[in-house]
Amino acid sequence: MSDGLQGDEFTAATCYKSRSGQMFFGGTNGFNAFYPNEVRDKSYIPPVLITDFQIFSQSVRPGAESVLTAPITETERIRLSNSHDVFSFEFASLHYASPGKNQYAYMMEGFDKDWIHSGTRRFATYTNLDPGEYVFRARGSNSDGIWNEAGTALRLTILPAWWETPWFRAMLLLLGVSGVFGAFRWRIRAVHRQNQQLEVLVNERTGALRKSERNLSRAYAIAGLGSFHHNLLTQDFIWSRELCQIAWLGNREQKLSLDEVRELVHPDDFIRIKEAFRKAEKDGGYAALDIRLTRPDGEMRYIHEKFEVISDENGKATEIFGTVQDISTRKQAEQELRQAKEAAEVANQAKSTFLANEP
Repeated sequence: MSDGLQGDEFTAATCYKSRSGQMFFGGTNGFNAFYPNEVRDKSYIPPVLITDFQIFSQSVRPGAESVLTAPITETERIRLSNSHDVFSFEFASLHYASPGKNQYAYMMEGFDKDWIHSGTRRFATYTNLDPGEYVFRARGSNSDGIWNEAGTALRLTILPAWWETPWFRAMLLLLGVSGVFGAFRWRIRAVHRQNQQLEVLVNERTGALRKSERNLSRAYAIAGLGSFHHNLLTQDFIWSRELCQIAWLGNREQKLSLDEVRELVHPDDFIRIKEAFRKAEKDGGYAALDIRLTRPDGEMRYIHEKFEVISDENGKATEIFGTVQDISTRKQAEQELRQAKEAAEVANQAKSTFLANEP
């Protein structure tokens, strides 16, 4: 047996003590003799060494392409790549009296939270450790349980995969920022191009609108037509250029107040406009009538006015849109015709009287 005994079994009543105090015990394989006062615990503190290093259960030997540049017993640091994800350490307590009774404990600083007591098992295996810095520690005892508390230690560096390295993450960040910046610039250019296209389109539409307005203005001018807008909430009037020309107000569109309009419209006709507005608001929104515009010097112009009353969703009138036509020439012609008829009637009456009195 490794501890010096003849065996695990002793025979009953096969013991003897000599005159010198030596004790004898017999068993199946012989006997053991000792002096009781000479029995001592082994106080020797054994050194602890790491005796082997394995990757994927294969012992690693020093070499140019190896992770070891010296024997494992002389190595203080090991650098592993992320592909070395299964590795083992073997360690030993150098006490040979009864090596099978030596006890062991180990821990991986940075991974294990406390010492792992493995009994007589003297190896440790680790798998899939994260990249980082670690320290593997092992300690052992002799066969009587006297521990080497200092034990042994080996530093371990596990390198990250290339996609986990700071430079790769920095590159990804740079690419991400560049991508966002590129997308932003592309978007800015796209918006700029779209704005240019919209500007061209708006200019084209604005040009077409202005041309239409000029054509409409010419048509209004030829036809003697003008237009107006009356905001019933603010009591403001917008008179078109043509209407302003008819009303002696110049050659441009103008904004007029209710009092300014009242000064231009004949008082009798202003009352008729109010009556026409009430009727249009009640019957359907449209009205038409002839009115007179007057100047302080007595000059007068006749216009034919058509307008529509616009109401909100509650039926309240809010706006009036209308057109006007200068009918002064027609009115003058009608008046001249009427005067000619009256003169003809007077002449006919005079003729009839003359003929009646002729002898």
